[in-house]
Order: sequence, then structure tokens, then C-alpha cells
Amino acid sequence: MAVTMLNQQLRPFLSSWRPRLTEHERRHPDGPESAWPENDACREDLRGLQQDIHVYALGFARLAGVEDAELLVGSPHKR
Repeated sequence: MAVTMLNQQLRPFLSSWRPRLTEHERRHPDGPESAWPENDACREDLRGLQQDIHVYALGFARLAGVEDAELLVGSPHKR
């Protein structure tokens, strides 16, 4: 389950966005991340990722024996 989450969810997100942000930071070392022209798009994609991996977080909590996994993990819409 963890490998699937990493390979199908986290890896595509990070391989897409991290190099672009790194390049922006290289070109603007003293600028805030919020000045990155792709900041809004990246954060929107991140919100989608958070919703997508929420099911994994619930699964991990259940595997760990958490009685009320939904209460512990919370709702992906509150983030």
C-alpha cells in the first residue's frame, strides 16, 4: 500500500513540481515562494494530491489498529 501510494501519487506530483520550483528558486534565490508564477497551480495540484492520499492515510490507520480512523485522520476537505 505504501509503495503504491509513493509510486502512483507522491512520485508523479514531486517529479512534476519539484524541478520547476527548484529552477525558480535558483533564478530568484532571495524571492518568496509565493512570487513563483506557478505557485497557485502547484498548490491546487497539492490539494488534489491531499484528497487522493487521504484514502491511504485511512488505510494505514486501520492497519495500525486505530479504532476510529476517520476521527484521527480527519476529512480531506478540512485541510
